[in-house]
Amino acid sequence: MPADEAALFQATTLSNIGLIHADYLDSPEVADGFHRKALAIAASVGLEDPAILHNHVLNLVRLGRTAEALAVIDQGEAMAHRRQALAVVERLRAERAGIWIAQGRLGPAQQVLTSVIRAQQTSADTPGLAGSLAKLSNLQRIAGDPAAALATARLAWSHVDGTPQPQKQREVLRAWMAAHAALGQADGVMAVGARLHALEMETLKAQRLASLAELQARSESAAAQRELQAMQHKAQIQSLNEERTRLLRNAGVAAMILLVMAGVGFGLLQRRKNQQLRNVSATDPLTGLRNRRAAGTALQAMSTQRATPGMRHVLFLIDIDHFKQVNDGFGHHAGDDVLVDIADALRTLCRPGDVIARWGGEEFLMACPDLTAAQACTVAARLHERLGGARELAPGRAWDLTVSLGFAPFPFFEEGREGWEYAIRLADRALYAAKDVATRGPACGAAPCRKAPARPAFWRNRKTPCAAATST
Repeated sequence: MPADEAALFQATTLSNIGLIHADYLDSPEVADGFHRKALAIAASVGLEDPAILHNHVLNLVRLGRTAEALAVIDQGEAMAHRRQALAVVERLRAERAGIWIAQGRLGPAQQVLTSVIRAQQTSADTPGLAGSLAKLSNLQRIAGDPAAALATARLAWSHVDGTPQPQKQREVLRAWMAAHAALGQADGVMAVGARLHALEMETLKAQRLASLAELQARSESAAAQRELQAMQHKAQIQSLNEERTRLLRNAGVAAMILLVMAGVGFGLLQRRKNQQLRNVSATDPLTGLRNRRAAGTALQAMSTQRATPGMRHVLFLIDIDHFKQVNDGFGHHAGDDVLVDIADALRTLCRPGDVIARWGGEEFLMACPDLTAAQACTVAARLHERLGGARELAPGRAWDLTVSLGFAPFPFFEEGREGWEYAIRLADRALYAAKDVATRGPACGAAPCRKAPARPAFWRNRKTPCAAATST
């Protein structure tokens, strides 16, 4: 990977990690450090990514640094115009209007929002449109028109209801609650507040999914082992009964030899059957990859192997975007073909010793031992290049398949004891962040690392979080 692409990859990842800290961990102060590092890396090689500046603006607004946010908005708009990133231009203009509303400059803010909303409706930027409408609702409420504010908030909600946009959903719900409160509608405030509470609880629930999956895998593994032990015990009892019957029925050396030969044959057959049972219980029937339980066992074994100094074991989570549309538009057989194709591609990309598995539904897992930060970025880029692209799912009908990818190292720190379960949680959040990036590039996300000659930051023994996210 060229040096400038690697730098942009790293800068985008730092920005995505900042989003995770701000939106999921409620730590905008920590997020500010990651955004500034991302901007410094991009500037060191003369690269421009207006999406990084947009994320920095959102965090500055959360921190209440409005003057600094307005300066960054000016810089971001100029960069977005140069890069022809029109969606980012409109989102930055909307954030400027939001600051003006807080400052009481309602007239200029309304003019900007009207222009932004019209542009976002034309470009079909649904999440950006929802955020702009939420800001317009706040403006209408402050201007003394709570009825219009309520209607605008409901319209904003129609654009994010049922979508994976928790940040925009929170912004819209807060504007909606404020409009009900301005109208004195306590029941409305409570109803919308219940939705906001449910959204917050869903976020907490997602944070614990990995722990639940781990406990379930352990339980299923223990049950399978008990079942196999019971079958082996039953087979041993049956074998002993048969041997006793034959000894009583037959006499002489010839009978004993036949009995020994039969016992050996039965043992070999039983061993073969037991091996077949183990293989079936550890394999996904559609793709032939490891299933979730078997992958957990392999990852646990990998965790016990110490990584080479300066390297980490790295875990990648890959999710097929809009997979439901494949099943709905082409049939479930086409969806199965896509899953098998992804599994075959992962087999060609992995090394001996790598772990690949179908993690669930349209989600796959790949774990590679002993990678440097740069190698992890390279593997992510190769996955993006090989797994994405057009596929003919029906005669004369093609589908532009894309995947989102998140990855993280384990152990988390060089001398740490964090296992693969922690990496799963962080990679899953990075994967979610990749799907929620405002403007996706061909790829975004890598381990947070510094450009050579300094060694990558998260490979050193320092208490700095790291994760990654990439989207094709």
